[in-house]
Amino acid sequence: MLILRSIPFSFAILWRMALVMPFVVLALAVFSAMFVIWFLTSMLFFPSVALLVITTVLLFPMAAFLVMLAVMSAMMSVVPTMVGARLGLQARGVIVKDGYGKMVLPALGYGLFESLLGIILMSAGFGLFLLMSPLSLADLSQLADEDSQQVIVEAFAGSAQYALPIIFGVSMIMIAVRALLLVPLAGASIGQDANGSMHTPFMGAGTRYLSVLCVVILAGVASFFIAPFLAFVGEFIGVGDAQLTALETAGEGEDFTLSSIWTWQLGVLFALAILSWIWIFCLQCAVAVLAYLDKKDEYDEIRNAEVEVKRMAAEEVRGLWKERMPPGRR
Repeated sequence: MLILRSIPFSFAILWRMALVMPFVVLALAVFSAMFVIWFLTSMLFFPSVALLVITTVLLFPMAAFLVMLAVMSAMMSVVPTMVGARLGLQARGVIVKDGYGKMVLPALGYGLFESLLGIILMSAGFGLFLLMSPLSLADLSQLADEDSQQVIVEAFAGSAQYALPIIFGVSMIMIAVRALLLVPLAGASIGQDANGSMHTPFMGAGTRYLSVLCVVILAGVASFFIAPFLAFVGEFIGVGDAQLTALETAGEGEDFTLSSIWTWQLGVLFALAILSWIWIFCLQCAVAVLAYLDKKDEYDEIRNAEVEVKRMAAEEVRGLWKERMPPGRR
């Protein structure tokens, strides 16, 4: 069963992700720094280019906002998923020819799609909330003029029964869309679809959908248990007592720095928090890779069956030709 196969396979991806992710974060940081350096250099030596960029942003602020959303979504969500899927495919023996740089454009495209869909769903949800809630537009405009946040909280507190189902519905739609995109993201990570052709956007969407959706929901549920898990581990290894002792020791000295209150317990807790966050992505990557490989096996079976049919047809034609030949020329 795909769901049960995904859980152990996610840990096989986890240790690979733990090794690769620092380099991916470093590469993203270097890429961002290079862009900032390029922009500052353009302002100094090519002011016309910088002026053109600034003018474009001012004339088309919505386009600039969408580009920023696409970049943020790609860096925070799409890129880790694609990296994990790539590592998972390599772990299953898939030969990857393209470098990591080929993932940038697909990551931006899928990031823009998820961002646009999120904006549309949140806008639709807010509009639905206004229709269902007893609050009117006049009430909302009056709340906007209020200085106290307590007044706004009290006003929306009575409408929680309308807001919670809408928030849940929007979240489930986003989860369903993420499950729909996982197999295409796996194909985009190596630049090849399950049928062997170059990656086509959204190719393979919906493959083994119910199983993939269950794993994505499982990953979402597991994320809610990360905080209690870290609290339990912290209590078990004595993070609180260690930090109190470190604070007391640091307070007696003259120099108070971060290293003076850093303990191995805090380091373990910090490492577990990062690994837990990475594992949430690895679980989704695992089911994406397995679904992708299942689809690839189906295409391979169809291709092999076609080859076998052609071979058998050729042999039948050859046998029929031999039967019709004269006895001395067979």
